Amino acid sequence: MNLAPVKKMSRSELLRERSAHTAMAVHGAAIEGAVQVTLMKLSENLAAAAARFEAPVHDLPDHATPSEVSKARSRRSVRKGRLVYLPSWKDLCTGLPNALLRSALFSAEAIGSAMPAEGVAFPEREVPAYGDVSLIVHGAKLGSYDRQVFAACLDYYRELPLQKSGDRAGINVTYYEFLKNMGVTYGLGSHTALRASLKRLATLSLFVRSKGLEVQVPRLIEVAFADSDARQDGKPLGSDIIVLRVLESVAELFGPAAWTSVPHEALRSGKGLGSWLSSFYSTHNAPYGISLDKLHAQSGSPASRSVFKFKLKAALDSLMDSAVPDEFRVASYDLGSTCLTVHLARWKASKKLSENESQEPSETACPPGPPSEALSTVGRHSDATHACEPEHATLIAP
Repeated sequence: MNLAPVKKMSRSELLRERSAHTAMAVHGAAIEGAVQVTLMKLSENLAAAAARFEAPVHDLPDHATPSEVSKARSRRSVRKGRLVYLPSWKDLCTGLPNALLRSALFSAEAIGSAMPAEGVAFPEREVPAYGDVSLIVHGAKLGSYDRQVFAACLDYYRELPLQKSGDRAGINVTYYEFLKNMGVTYGLGSHTALRASLKRLATLSLFVRSKGLEVQVPRLIEVAFADSDARQDGKPLGSDIIVLRVLESVAELFGPAAWTSVPHEALRSGKGLGSWLSSFYSTHNAPYGISLDKLHAQSGSPASRSVFKFKLKAALDSLMDSAVPDEFRVASYDLGSTCLTVHLARWKASKKLSENESQEPSETACPPGPPSEALSTVGRHSDATHACEPEHATLIAP
């Protein structure tokens, strides 16, 4: 895969260097007053931008206190000495990168239990993604079940450091335990589906560019099996062992304002387009109009435009059922000929709780992008209101 090389200089370091060079140019040459003022202002702006920039992974010293680590992990990944940790999220939720949730990576297409063949060379492809994001992928196609399995993999590393590629150690877990943690009943079919999904995920490498920041993930996970393939009888058993590793490079996807805690119920809510919508709207906290053409591409649905709209309406109707939890239940929606606006029940509940919320009507036409308040970029979560409601959020438009 021909990925862009990782820069040796961080973005903040680059901005500081440009600021310093600009300041040196001002002081080292005889420049007209107005031009000198302009260059000094540019230098100050670059220095301010460097100060505002936050790297995806927060570096802490070996002797950082538990409270320092906890505070840092509420917003982004953390490196403490040589150990790298994902951000923290509460029970009944899993943190997932917005760039992946708002794209066709875990598509609405039915994948089934397709097992990637050994030694197959997967073509590089660009995956449609929401907003100003470039997502280049090399590996097997993924679906909604793979998103659920990947989330379960991340949950094993909630309090454990991520690993380096090729580490001997790993998370050893039985098929039965893994599926139980996903809320799935063990059986031959679920055993086969899980093995196939883990093998698909293990083929994947990513290159993500967003807001000038580039992230390269050579592998999402590494996986090995001590199961029926190693026995003469070849019969799958719930006690068969999965050896799992989530790698340190994945932490780069969990920067500030770059991930969302998704309720387990949303991850487990059906399959196909309905499941994709549940995860997609989990990353937002206000209604806005989105083009049907963009939504069609970003969902990864292989259906024609007309069939997609029909399936979209059916999926939205199913998400309006009173049995669907408020965290991702659709309270209402406006499906026009070219645009969709969705209102979630939790947004309405949050609005009622806010005494100072503005009462402006929502837009009916599709804007070029959502307003900044529509995008939920959450870190730590409080016990109030909803299990996965943010304690604080940095709001940023794509």
